[in-house]
Amino acid sequence: SVGPFLALLGKMCIAASFKTSYIISGEIFPTSIRTSAMGMVSAMARVGSILSPFIVMLGESLPGIQFIIFAILGLSGGLLSLGLPETKDKVLPETLGDMGAGGKVKLETV
Repeated sequence: SVGPFLALLGKMCIAASFKTSYIISGEIFPTSIRTSAMGMVSAMARVGSILSPFIVMLGESLPGIQFIIFAILGLSGGLLSLGLPETKDKVLPETLGDMGAGGKVKLETV
């Protein structure tokens, strides 16, 4: 049947997106606050995993609402990620000032 295949495909995509978000988060935050920022990213991921069973339970009161909530959250996350800066072949920010420079970091030689 197609059901188990789609369930496994969905779990695989969720795992892949979770790992990808950690890779992207590590590249976006400047070195000076990277550890704290990654801790915040991890904490927000845990908040999402804590809230998800309650959203599923909400579907018992309002049938189908859990699918709408998860779809809206997934689509909004995808659309918001389009605004993230490209990091390929660019110098990663070292300080908050570098982050505000939009990737135009001046390299100084000593």
